[in-house]
Amino acid sequence: MIRILVSGEPLTFNKGCMGMVIGLHQGLKEQFPGPYEITVLSSKFYASDKAMYERYDGIKVDRLPWMAPNIRKRHYAKELLLLAMSLLGFKTPYDKAFQSYDAIVDLNGDSLTEDYGLFQLLRRLLPLQIGIRNRIPVFVCAQTLGPFKSPLGRALARYVLKRVDKLAAREDISSAYCESIGIGNVIRTGDMALLQRSRPVDDAGLRAHLEWMTRHPTIGLSVSSLMKSWAASSMTKSYIECMAEIAEHLTVEHGYHIITIPHVIRPYQDDRSAAREMMSLLSPEARGKVKLLEEDLPSDQLKFLISRCRVLIASRMHAAIAGMTQQVPTICIATGNKFHGLVGKRLKQEDCILDFKRMTYEQIVNECVRKAVMMERNKEQIGRQLEREVHRERLRALENIRFLLQMTRQKEAVSP
Repeated sequence: MIRILVSGEPLTFNKGCMGMVIGLHQGLKEQFPGPYEITVLSSKFYASDKAMYERYDGIKVDRLPWMAPNIRKRHYAKELLLLAMSLLGFKTPYDKAFQSYDAIVDLNGDSLTEDYGLFQLLRRLLPLQIGIRNRIPVFVCAQTLGPFKSPLGRALARYVLKRVDKLAAREDISSAYCESIGIGNVIRTGDMALLQRSRPVDDAGLRAHLEWMTRHPTIGLSVSSLMKSWAASSMTKSYIECMAEIAEHLTVEHGYHIITIPHVIRPYQDDRSAAREMMSLLSPEARGKVKLLEEDLPSDQLKFLISRCRVLIASRMHAAIAGMTQQVPTICIATGNKFHGLVGKRLKQEDCILDFKRMTYEQIVNECVRKAVMMERNKEQIGRQLEREVHRERLRALENIRFLLQMTRQKEAVSP
């Protein structure tokens, strides 16, 4: 049996993160005939992660070994101390907990960056450094990397990332950036969520949602709680107002129905609350055609629900990936390079990206409505094109599985 430790941000509250873990699980099932066990390191939401992941045979959940049940500031100081100890060559009390694994797969998505602050970057580097220190194969798997803005962040990221066994970016923008700061060992593979297959819903309430979607031409709307307070300098209204106006036009003027798709539902960042806020801005006529999805679904079941949409409007990148891999025409309301790098360049859907940082409020509303109507009318043709592009990128994602199995075989070869 091979034992794989998943580090990073594999929280089930974030369906994109969960989708990457399920993609790893299903990719191993495809490519590896022998037994394996994936252990997910959970931090703040251990009980929820355990309940959600352990529905899948071959996945277990352990608490991050240095994580206290009730997080305090001293816990974060402890993480910094552990990172310093490992970087300086000292053993840490947690080395032994890592040594029973054949490989560490880091599925951070876009967290290996200073966009969320220097401290969060240092926390993400800690499991990688402990793996390196204990000669466990470390695979930073298909991520968006950087930027590393501060001298300290850049130096530590360069030091750690140059020493992992495999460093894979999911798009070319990350590869070019890493090379520009002296991290030249980057390869390009596909996002692991591309390997996740949808799973039919098994709940009576959700089957009612599906029946409602069958009766009405339905557009999926992924409203992001992360973006809800944002407004570009050229805009006079907020993101939530923008999404509400799009929903108003599509329902009242064009006769579509809408189901909201919550892709992140953690307590302090809940897409459902953003969708409710959008709903409160709609006219009574529009509200009658909008269904709020409130259930906390596993990522593969949420993907099945997305597959029943005529069109998807996504402000979350992995919601967009879930739609495109189901041949659902998808419009991305984007804010970062990861959309342009993966959806735009790799999946060749740049025309479907509306950048919140580059367009005016009116442009986004008008273009989104126009594209949604056009795409719904040409759903089959667009679906065939998506199928071709997704297949090619999915083969790149399977390269991650082959690299991982190669790393575990090499470890076996050098083990005493």
